[in-house]
Amino acid sequence: MFEVVAREEFNDGDLIFEEDAAGDKIYQVETGAVTVTKKVYGEDIVVEVIRKGEIFGEMSYIAKIPRTATARALGATVVNVLDPGAIRDEFSGLSQGMRQIFRSLVMRLKKATDTSSGVHFLRKEPRMKKMFSLSFLAGDAIRESYSHDASCGGLFIKTDRPLDIGREFELSLWLPNHPKPLKIKSKVMWNRPKTDDPIEMPVGMGVQFTSISRDDYEKLQVALPEC
Repeated sequence: MFEVVAREEFNDGDLIFEEDAAGDKIYQVETGAVTVTKKVYGEDIVVEVIRKGEIFGEMSYIAKIPRTATARALGATVVNVLDPGAIRDEFSGLSQGMRQIFRSLVMRLKKATDTSSGVHFLRKEPRMKKMFSLSFLAGDAIRESYSHDASCGGLFIKTDRPLDIGREFELSLWLPNHPKPLKIKSKVMWNRPKTDDPIEMPVGMGVQFTSISRDDYEKLQVALPEC
């Protein structure tokens, strides 16, 4: 069994972690229970109840992705935070191929959960693999990079120095056959500073477009007809 580095107590309904938030702690229920919910059309849908002895939070750790659901205490609950160092040592001891298999399984499980809870149908602006040149200001320096995937509502930027979550900035996005870049106000929703799978899950940050002119949005729709 893994060593416990912290013990956290919660009252009924207390938030342990929230869907789409950053975080890589892995927990084990000591007493009580934890409800796992996903937001679907504005309502919280319970997808699982975690009980004594069971582990949760591992998907974000393994796949290096934001929290895939919200976890709340069901009644008075005590959870143990497992030793991240020991988990990292165990996981790192696997071959790269086995780590990729685990991550693939996690992503398939996430997709299955999204589909069964109705989240699969919520995305009005589907993400697609698309490489656009782009730049953004970070401190006093302009960083140049490109996208990994994109939609009309946001994109993933490949960069080995992702900005902090919540950071707002202006993105310059170059579209094919356009002499000037689109100027888009953006916000970092999550980031991935490390990875063992640079092809499918590169380091970088997921950003959401917060403000874009009508003219630029129409140009983006032409470049991304699936939007």
